[in-house]
Amino acid sequence: DGPYNQIPNWKYAQLVEVFRGDNTTAQGVKVVTNEELVSALEKSTHHQGVLLVECCLSPDDCTSNLRAWGAKVAAA
Repeated sequence: DGPYNQIPNWKYAQLVEVFRGDNTTAQGVKVVTNEELVSALEKSTHHQGVLLVECCLSPDDCTSNLRAWGAKVAAA
């Protein structure tokens, strides 16, 4: 596993606070579970303004093909 896979744990949902300026309808939401994601997506259909959804995934949350490709790249 190379250093390129070490992604900092930024608080992406809070980026909205930085960029929204006076637009108080813009919101950021952090989701960890499937239920939270469903809730955020439902909220997005009724929300007036930007809604940034930060999805937290496990590092292993990828296809077996991607893992196999990653192993080949790491071995090269």
